[in-house]
Amino acid sequence: MFTNTHVPCTTGDYSGWFNFDSIPVLNKANQAVSDYFVNAPDSVTRYWLNQGADGWRLDVMGDASFPDDYWIKFRQVVKQTDPNALIVGELWQKDTATLRFLAGDRADSTMNYRDRDAILGFLTTHPFDGKGLGDSGRVLAPSEFLSRLVSQQEDYAKPAYFALMNLIDSHDTTRALWTLSAGADNDPAAKAANVANGKLRLRLASLVQYALAGMPTARSPGCRRSPEATGLWGWPPSRQQRTCVAGNVPGKGAHKRRAQPTQCTPSDHSVTLFLARRAWTSPCALRRVEMRSAARQRELRRGSLAGLSGGSPGRRGGWSRR
Repeated sequence: MFTNTHVPCTTGDYSGWFNFDSIPVLNKANQAVSDYFVNAPDSVTRYWLNQGADGWRLDVMGDASFPDDYWIKFRQVVKQTDPNALIVGELWQKDTATLRFLAGDRADSTMNYRDRDAILGFLTTHPFDGKGLGDSGRVLAPSEFLSRLVSQQEDYAKPAYFALMNLIDSHDTTRALWTLSAGADNDPAAKAANVANGKLRLRLASLVQYALAGMPTARSPGCRRSPEATGLWGWPPSRQQRTCVAGNVPGKGAHKRRAQPTQCTPSDHSVTLFLARRAWTSPCALRRVEMRSAARQRELRRGSLAGLSGGSPGRRGGWSRR
């Protein structure tokens, strides 16, 4: 959303999502914007599916700035392009977003932060950041843990329940090992003293995560700049926790933004499975798309997908846009 008609534009000429100038707020009701991202034969949505992406993972899918029918149209286009393509939304609040978006006409699945809250609440020793879920971020009794798992099965239709993206941490949370190691989140010394026990709890958390119905998803530890920092560790999340590029693997799979290589080897990070995320372009290019419907900008409809490996040679870890 632009506040003036300056050309070229700068970061002070448009609104950014939560004031991030790298995430310009677009008027999704504008037909040119909708065509560019969804409706056009060469839209961003169609382009990357045709390039080989298996689906889309959508940040902040429930944001109120999207028109009511935006994601309904998006789903129609996705399924027309590839009936087997998966749509995973980052949806947090159960009553106001998740259940509504998993009714069969928008998303197929969601990042299951309810699972994270239940598993970590059962296994941790202290309060933690529940990320705003209702009655979250606290130690749970066994009966409460069971109740929260059962409630998910009751809330979701079977197709959604068996496709839930089950996770115990993500790029928006503290690392699971950090949460499961005793000590306050702002006390690294206490965390370090209890990390051995935290690793045992992490094993239990992974056992539960991989035994539940759905898609267990492991966040890569990424590269570290010191030996004591290896593993699923760290608070708050930082740029040093990005994954590394360990080579290219041909084939079809999920798309992931490529991080810059740092000091690591393939053994320094585990395989990460993420679905296609939105591609990025410059705010000024997006401005031209919004203001001139005749303009056919192609910043988001260029490039190809290249596989990234992780863990061990020959294992696919994600996809990079080129």
